Amino acid sequence: MNFSAIKKKKKGVIPLEISKEIMDALVSKDKITKRSWYKRIDARWRAVHCAYDKKIVALSFILQKGLDPRPFSDSEEREKLGELMKEVTIPQATQVSTPSKKPVVKRAVKIHELKLSHSLGKIPLNLGTKSMTDGKEMTEAYYTLWIFENSLRKFIIDTMESNYGLNWWSSHVSPQTQSRSSDRKSKEKANRWHSNRGAHEIFYVDISDYKGIITKNWSVFEPYFSGLSRPQEWILNRIDEITLSRNIVAHMNPLEKDDIERIKLYLRDWLKQIS
Repeated sequence: MNFSAIKKKKKGVIPLEISKEIMDALVSKDKITKRSWYKRIDARWRAVHCAYDKKIVALSFILQKGLDPRPFSDSEEREKLGELMKEVTIPQATQVSTPSKKPVVKRAVKIHELKLSHSLGKIPLNLGTKSMTDGKEMTEAYYTLWIFENSLRKFIIDTMESNYGLNWWSSHVSPQTQSRSSDRKSKEKANRWHSNRGAHEIFYVDISDYKGIITKNWSVFEPYFSGLSRPQEWILNRIDEITLSRNIVAHMNPLEKDDIERIKLYLRDWLKQIS
């Protein structure tokens, strides 16, 4: 353990990510000590669940004090500053009476908590700014992939049922795919405390199995793609290309913006083709 670093922290040493120039500007604007400024910055940083670098949080005070953040930051940092300011509400200064009847200005700062679907309370996150931003952006990508995969499953179920009846799974799906689905379904049932994937067997197989069902029963799927020059190749390629993005998001990794736009385009093409 680095005891010298702990000792310095106790003395109120400003961390390296907050430059001396920023702290000097804050002290000159509002006559309080650097140690007090650091406490303010640290409090706001924790209030937003450590989702931004402390320099960005310090810049929010620079902006709040009417100072220009440009001399202390680059364009990417100012973009993050804009995101942070959307989460920070700064009420107008209010007058507070005292026994001496001398008005004292009390500046209150309210921090909006991150709007998460679950509550983390005041627990700080051990993630950097980029990871938090990537997570927010991936929610839209996940929704696009959710629509595609569930639409593909429903398309297969509806098409097979309308042509082969309700028992199509046992009569027109390969034994290997049936076995894989049965094994996974049995394992999930053993964990009674946890929710299951779905009622139909198709929810328990891989996307590659969807391709196998389509190719094995191509005659009933072909009419939906007959206007294309290479109909079977078109749908199989779309599934493969979207699967690349799906696997990255499924393992909690971010996609590039071009990849996100591509899966949106593929989803539009898919839905138009089967409509």
